[in-house]
Amino acid sequence: MFDFFVITPLGFEEDTYKEIQLNLSLVEEQNFTINVVKGGVEVNCSLNAGLCLNQRLKLATRILFRIEKFPVFFFNELDKKIRKIDFSKFFKPDDEVFIKVDSKKSKLGQEKKIFAVFEKIFKEKFKKIQIISKASEVSEKTQRLYVDIYEDQCRLSYDTTGEPLYKRKFEKWNHEAPMRETIAHWGLIKMMEVLSPWSEPMNFIDPFCGSGTLVLEALEFNQSLNRSFSFQKSLLLSQGKNFFLDEVKPLPFIKYFAMDLQQEAIDASKKNISIGLSPDKVEFILGDSLDLKDSFKNRDNIPSWLITNLPYGKRVKDQLPGNLVEILKNKYDVKIMGLFHPKKWQDKTAKKTIHYPVENGGLKIFFSVLVF
Repeated sequence: MFDFFVITPLGFEEDTYKEIQLNLSLVEEQNFTINVVKGGVEVNCSLNAGLCLNQRLKLATRILFRIEKFPVFFFNELDKKIRKIDFSKFFKPDDEVFIKVDSKKSKLGQEKKIFAVFEKIFKEKFKKIQIISKASEVSEKTQRLYVDIYEDQCRLSYDTTGEPLYKRKFEKWNHEAPMRETIAHWGLIKMMEVLSPWSEPMNFIDPFCGSGTLVLEALEFNQSLNRSFSFQKSLLLSQGKNFFLDEVKPLPFIKYFAMDLQQEAIDASKKNISIGLSPDKVEFILGDSLDLKDSFKNRDNIPSWLITNLPYGKRVKDQLPGNLVEILKNKYDVKIMGLFHPKKWQDKTAKKTIHYPVENGGLKIFFSVLVF
């Protein structure tokens, strides 16, 4: 059994815990343990299962493999202990490695000097290795080593992920104020906790789709990430092995509708969704989604599951109408509605309303879920 640390956005720890538990159970992983801490989830499981969580977790940022943990008080002591560790399982002689050092409340408080110790030893062990100290110099090919010294305890971690997990694919076309994929996925989970999309046939609608993140996350909700990870470049025994070949059922929406007033947004959505799964299930509509003259209501007499990242701040010159919820509900025959916005949206006819605080791009907003 091996120790992993799954890094999550603050506030997503409990939901990530559930996601990890579900996926480890699906592969019948035995005797695993999970512990929630601030900023992430500690996992003890088999090597293959821990590595392959990279393919399944949609709320996490990255997954670290715990290499070693030991007490350290002096630099000569640090030097001796590092030299005893076999890093060849993680790094190749000609790798490019970013070493991130963080030291707090410890006698070894000089981060630059700590970095220099690691740099010297790595260059002795791997003759052609390139060591990077600045995050701005990191690229897709860069391997990462995390050095965390806290209260004289040194913890070394290998980043098994590489590019953050919210980068579902390395190439994406963005429109203004794009939503991070982890937040979009979290929003879908919060809505599913209130009303199951399997409860009755429904359409999926994003009336302000932007670059299509919410639609794409829904289309690929239960699918493994189809991208590369750092652990596949390492010499770990299980590189490339996939435990998650048998996919869970996709969400059961009849049709997906992506709408926006701007042609640039529709173009970006089409490009992003075209490289995903089942793009033929998506209908793109250019126009004002609040314009009641556009007769969309009761199309095929199928109710809607509606979720959107509403325009706010510099994205809009005029305020959204106060009866926005009523307009959307009536126009699209909505059963459940999820709205990302700094404002808490209400409606008297809603059977249930929940407001979840969340951060998007550093801005504190709410995700309002209304059930009708």
